[in-house]
Amino acid sequence: MKKVIFFFLLSLLGVALFFYLSNSNKLNSKNVKNKCLIVDNDGSFDDLRSLIFLNCSQEVVPTHIIFTEGVVEPKESFKNFNFLKEQHNFKGRETKVYHGLTFGRKLDARWTNVRNRDRLLNNYFSESSKNNKVPNAALSKLDKASLASECDEIELLILGPYTSAIKYWSEIAEKVSRVVTMGGANEEFFNCWYDPKACKKFFRIVPKEKMFSINIPIKSFNDSTFSFTKEFIETFEENKKLALWQDIFWADPSGWKPEDILMWDDLTSFFLQNSQSFKKSKDYWQPIKEPIVYLKKWKEVISHCAVK
Repeated sequence: MKKVIFFFLLSLLGVALFFYLSNSNKLNSKNVKNKCLIVDNDGSFDDLRSLIFLNCSQEVVPTHIIFTEGVVEPKESFKNFNFLKEQHNFKGRETKVYHGLTFGRKLDARWTNVRNRDRLLNNYFSESSKNNKVPNAALSKLDKASLASECDEIELLILGPYTSAIKYWSEIAEKVSRVVTMGGANEEFFNCWYDPKACKKFFRIVPKEKMFSINIPIKSFNDSTFSFTKEFIETFEENKKLALWQDIFWADPSGWKPEDILMWDDLTSFFLQNSQSFKKSKDYWQPIKEPIVYLKKWKEVISHCAVK
């Protein structure tokens, strides 16, 4: 009789435990959020570095990428990104990529030099894509509704002009927890200069408490210690997996000037992962550690992810 009672009580305990775990899982599933990272960029060299870094780091991975016109046209940006993607081991869910909007501003002498350098890189990527047989892929039209419907919480990283952002902001605004931008509402920054009306409108409509604008300490426009120096790039020779990146850095036949390869977008991406290594200085957040700390982090992440 005692055995019967024991097994009866044991069965009741099992049933109770089953219902407890079932209800617990339901409650937990309700609390699990589908967090998204939208990266809006113009596909320039620094933008591509940031996209690859974020995908390789696995700490904060883009779920949606928007290529907005800027230094590089969206289709060229997408093609170059596809080439680099094939050369690295990305893990996790698939990233959705969209064709952003265009503005068509003519560049002045200052920015024409940047576009010319990126066109030389485009030629390098095009030739490399042929040699490596990179498959062609379609670039989806920007779907504002899907950006919001697929996400419960959104972080928005803007590395390019704001032409697309002002069009989809109203769709995602309620779900955005943080907006991180390279530079601010100042036409000294290319991202604002290229489409100033869109830029100023964006900074006006986004709540200040959600906005984090990143800048790097500079003496003049092309003078900063936060740059990919020639000495640092030469260290890539120690690792065969970084040979591709060494080629990319030197893809300009005239030779890149190390001081021109500033870490604008790179540091903005780092902020997403470790905001503690930045501090607020007036209107901007700036890095507080030595440049070599960020450079070594970039090198470490990329070398672990690059295909041999």
